[in-house]
Amino acid sequence: MTRRLAAAVLAALAAWLQPGFWSAHVHPDDREQAQRECEQATARGEDHVLCYRMLAADGSVVWMTDRARVLPGQEGPPRLTGLMIDITPTVELEAALRRAADEWTRTFDALDAEIGKVLAFAAGRGEVVEEDIRAVCVARGDVDPFQLAETLVRKDGKACLSLFRRFAAAAEPDDYHKLNGAVAWFLRSRIQGKGRAGGVTPRRAAEIFRALSRIDREMKGESRLSPAQVYEIHLLSLLS
Repeated sequence: MTRRLAAAVLAALAAWLQPGFWSAHVHPDDREQAQRECEQATARGEDHVLCYRMLAADGSVVWMTDRARVLPGQEGPPRLTGLMIDITPTVELEAALRRAADEWTRTFDALDAEIGKVLAFAAGRGEVVEEDIRAVCVARGDVDPFQLAETLVRKDGKACLSLFRRFAAAAEPDDYHKLNGAVAWFLRSRIQGKGRAGGVTPRRAAEIFRALSRIDREMKGESRLSPAQVYEIHLLSLLS
């Protein structure tokens, strides 16, 4: 460590030891509660954990966890010792996971119209099965949409693109929406552990659901490309 760096570190440590430094740098929205919880636990002589936000020197927000141990004083107030841990990366990861979960939920909702076509077809039936989906979602041709979905899940690019291009050769524009419905149904059934193909990881399912949602939007007027072009572009992305 250089002398200059050492001096900077010592200056920072000295600042932390100044009375009121900690409370002055706790985020205003967390300050009152953090101080109250710390003071009450210390008064009871209880070790405690605090979670709150602090303001860094550059004004950015840092999430902290304090693990404090209360040491009784010999002739005065108790002393505190412990650790302050920067948990910002963990908090940001949790927030990202929540956003991904929200997006997954919105994607499910966006595909309800396609699934609804299948449910309408099978109205009055106790359960929608693969044969119902095949009757509604298979294009004029011999392409099995579930086989295509299986190759997509496992990233078998050669097989998936071969099946899709055979599908596209005989497909009408509405058939691509039906294909979306078939792939969405396939994923839902595999997430629930049904079907001969086994499960699919939530991460891969979410990735495909997001792509299906974008395909649906683009085919409904947000793209100048043909349905076949829109679909293949997103398949290539999912297979990369």
